Amino acid sequence: MKIRLLSILLVLCFIGGLFSPRPVYGVEDGGETLYLPIVFRNYDPYAHFRTVNAPYTTRFVESAILWFGRVGPAENYTDVRVRYTDSELVVDFGVFDRRIWYNSSPSSGALEYWDAATLLLNTAVNAPERPGGQSYRFVAQFKGLGNGETLPLPYKAVYRGTGSGWQSQNISFSVETGWRGDALNDDGDDRGWRITFRIPYASLGLSRPAEGSRWRMALISHDRDSRAGPPGTSFIWPEAAERDEPATWGVLRFGLPSYAPPSVRNLTSLLIREGENGAVVPDAAVGGTISNQCPGDDYHIWNVWGNRNYANENSALIQNQADIADWPCFSKYYLTFPLDRLPPGKVIRSARLVLHHWGGSGKICSDPDQNPDPDCARSSYIQILTVVNSWQEDTITWNNAPPAFENVAMLQVPPYNIDQPGQSWPGARREWDVSYALAKAYDQRVGWISFAVYSADSAYHSGKYFSASETEDWNKIGRPTLIIEYGD
Repeated sequence: MKIRLLSILLVLCFIGGLFSPRPVYGVEDGGETLYLPIVFRNYDPYAHFRTVNAPYTTRFVESAILWFGRVGPAENYTDVRVRYTDSELVVDFGVFDRRIWYNSSPSSGALEYWDAATLLLNTAVNAPERPGGQSYRFVAQFKGLGNGETLPLPYKAVYRGTGSGWQSQNISFSVETGWRGDALNDDGDDRGWRITFRIPYASLGLSRPAEGSRWRMALISHDRDSRAGPPGTSFIWPEAAERDEPATWGVLRFGLPSYAPPSVRNLTSLLIREGENGAVVPDAAVGGTISNQCPGDDYHIWNVWGNRNYANENSALIQNQADIADWPCFSKYYLTFPLDRLPPGKVIRSARLVLHHWGGSGKICSDPDQNPDPDCARSSYIQILTVVNSWQEDTITWNNAPPAFENVAMLQVPPYNIDQPGQSWPGARREWDVSYALAKAYDQRVGWISFAVYSADSAYHSGKYFSASETEDWNKIGRPTLIIEYGD
């Protein structure tokens, strides 16, 4: 009987392997993410890696956005925009940096010992433990360039994996740079710098990747704050990645995710909003939100700005720009919806995130994105990203806010102001389709879903104001809302 039972258990284990475990995330009180195996039908061995879904576009503002690092007098924060075109992958680093230093004789030391960026790519999603023939390391040290000037060859390098390490290669790629601040290579306060990598597929012996194909990617921002050194703190995305271990890098997917709504019976709709049926929807904006927008004091922006909490505000600002000088105006928004009222064993038909837009920066103009008036408000491409690490509403800040796990939706949001004739509260309803993200969270049985809201915008007057969970009861319809359709 014991032998027979053992045989049955072995068979069950084998069948379980056929059904394939899909990772599910859980979060400890300290914020550490744990990945727990649960049996599901659709197995994706890379589902637990941070993922960037790169749009197929030539437009800067439609790039996917991700971020890492910290704002501080001796620490750097980085926004990264990723997109792909017919001919190349484009990865743009926008770095908040108080002191900008580059080596005027770059051949005299490692490029990474100064302000620099590293882009790591593996052109297959099944990445090796050590750098292999499909692994590439692109490095560019910052240098101020004139109009139309290209980055000199000594300021950039590329390496290819050998199976055990890296070897320098002659592979063509281009780099663009920009900066804002007092002056380069001095002890005056600056605002930051930008490095843009353009990697032609042809240089890697490839054609344009098919939509839905996946590579592996990691990013490193390097820092230097004085001529004498030493090099400052480097930050890496994803945070668990190792430069020389491609299997630890994040996932780069070509194209945006989609969700095919299944057929369901007994269709039911569930609305989740702060105060409705006892729901609590914690939320908070971080960074240059409405009450902290665009401060100019140097001490404040480098020492205080990134560490302030704004949990009790009744509105949130979403804003980003191409001009790195204006980073004290940038702001993200975090919110979490409980899923405890969503019954188990159901099928997700759709999910929509609804925010109510009531204002923004700049003035309302006709044809806002083409109007030559520099004071006109401009459209935004506002993105929704999932968050899997824990955060607390009353302690979250720009510097301790968790990174995004995956970008899942984007919406063009035109300018709007509640004070315009004929307008009234709750304002303009904006909806994002988050069915893909909600279905994943529901399958993984985590009991909640958390989002970060941010943009990859370029224009000066692109900020948008939205009502938050704390908005007063008279405007409760304007509170963030998640609408889910499910059935059998």
